[in-house]
Amino acid sequence: MYTALRRFTAILALVVLLVGVACGQAATPGSSPATSAKPSASASAPATSAEPSASASKPQANADWKAQWDTVVAAAKKEGRVTVAGAPGDLYRQAMGAFEKAYPDIQLDYTGFRGVDFTPKVTAERNGGQYLWDVYLAGYITPFPMIAQGFFDPLPPALILPEVLDDSKWMGGVAGGLVDKGHQYQFQFQSRLEYVAMINRDLAPESELSMVDQLLDPKWKGKIAALDPRGPGPFAAFLGYLAGTGGRGEDWLRKFLAQDLAIMSDGRQLAEAVVRGRYPIGMSVPAADLAQFRQQGLGTNVKPLAPDKPEGRRITSGFGNVLLVNKAPHSNAAKVYINWLLSQEGQQAWVNATAQNSRRLDVKGPPETAPDPKTKYELNEVEGSPLQDLNQRAIAIAKEIIK
Repeated sequence: MYTALRRFTAILALVVLLVGVACGQAATPGSSPATSAKPSASASAPATSAEPSASASKPQANADWKAQWDTVVAAAKKEGRVTVAGAPGDLYRQAMGAFEKAYPDIQLDYTGFRGVDFTPKVTAERNGGQYLWDVYLAGYITPFPMIAQGFFDPLPPALILPEVLDDSKWMGGVAGGLVDKGHQYQFQFQSRLEYVAMINRDLAPESELSMVDQLLDPKWKGKIAALDPRGPGPFAAFLGYLAGTGGRGEDWLRKFLAQDLAIMSDGRQLAEAVVRGRYPIGMSVPAADLAQFRQQGLGTNVKPLAPDKPEGRRITSGFGNVLLVNKAPHSNAAKVYINWLLSQEGQQAWVNATAQNSRRLDVKGPPETAPDPKTKYELNEVEGSPLQDLNQRAIAIAKEIIK
């Protein structure tokens, strides 16, 4: 199945290339190819094989942005509050504290959710006529069906600050971060390397475990902890990635999922299990949760498995996607928060608290998870990418095997 999907994708790409060449040859003298309108990526941006299209109009700062901004901030202060739904965990909550220091007249109410929990919650609320949220910070895949149901407003009109709309500040430009099909609603502000597994090397030395395929060794049965892959989440996404770009396929997934995994629903619980040695192997351990233990001097010998191999790591936005909820109770405060979050100040505060990497090129993040500008990554976190179908298939297999 996966081999057929990859073959189909390759054929489709060839057809698109040939059509593009034919169209270029047929262009009239002096005309510009359509791709010339696409903002160029910064020299420090990693090359990708599946960049999101930037065919939509590129967001630009308004000429009288200062007056517009002052008006929005004044209205936001009168609202006095912004409600944000985002990733679970104390580090993400800590990242929000910097906003209240910058805008003390606007109280920030932050609630953490797993993606699988937020969608049914907000759906039930809206069915009951309740509109409680202003901003949603999400993983990449959870918002797509919510976008189709009309839960969000277009984001570009809410972007006001020139530094937020400056292409030179973003890896791949501003438009490169708009990853939904319409390039209007979902903006990725994070870009980091995620590793398939973190290994406690005190318990599983590299001489015994250095390759992803060795995870199938019977010696590791019952010794692998993982976030629950039976619903949308980072581990399910990585399983889909392994099946596709990682080239492992469905049979490999079935054998791996039959290794008696210890399933956990909380990222901090998973990180602690590996750090404290209850399990030598942790699948898709959240970097933010692991960072908390490392700040305490713990987990220093917890290392990624096969970090230099395509099957060992992938590029991801994590919980770094921002969306503007429609019918927001504090619409002006929502705009202030989003502009602050995407500013250099906001992104640096986010990175400092969460130990993630930003798409902003003027923000410093952890070097160990920073994308290598010389490496070509498979960028699949765009709506309609093959990874979405692979994720769903991986979830179905996980439900079948894990009881």
